Formats: sequence, C-alpha cells, structure tokens
Amino acid sequence: MGLSMGGGQAIRADLAHRDLSAAVGGSSAATIGNLTTRCKALLDDGTGTNAKLKRPRIGCSRPHSVFASSERMAGTLSAAKVRHTFFRMAGLHHYVVRHRCCEEIALLLFR
Repeated sequence: MGLSMGGGQAIRADLAHRDLSAAVGGSSAATIGNLTTRCKALLDDGTGTNAKLKRPRIGCSRPHSVFASSERMAGTLSAAKVRHTFFRMAGLHHYVVRHRCCEEIALLLFR
C-alpha cells in the first residue's frame, strides 16, 4: 500500500512481481504509463491473475493531476477482466483524501 509516489511504486512493484504479495493498493498514486506492456502476462491471463491477487484498490480524488491516468489504469484492468476497485472521491492531495484511501485499502489488507 502506498500514497502518492509511494502508491505508484507499490502498484508497479506488485503488478510486476505477482509472486511476492497477494494484495496492493494505491492512493492518488503515480500510475503505470505503459501498463499493457509492463504487465502483459498479468493482463493476458485475467482469470489466473484474479486467482493470485486480492482485488487491487486504486483511489484518487477528481481534481488530482493523476486522476485521468488512474482511471485509464482501472479501465485497462477492467478490459483484461482483472478484478479491482477504483474509488473516486472529492478533495485535494491532502490528509482527508489519503485517510479515506487508507481506510478503503485497509479493508482489503486486513480481511
């Protein structure tokens, strides 16, 4: 789980190395620009990915500069039938949004 740049790093590391963890979450995260290339195997086998990965959580506030890329990443995962949750919220890049994202991601991690 990570916030901002750390969220992007958590997502990139997790999706690129599926054998190392079972869950990932990012809040207002810098996303993977070339997701379809870097995570081709993951996207080509949505069923296998879903069997190995708890539902990734991606959270972002609408006015944030990475909102559009977060939304694109969620769309790419949807097209590949990789289960995930993309939650949109209002707010800026500050504590309230990060706290909400942490709550959402903690629900995944501590089940």
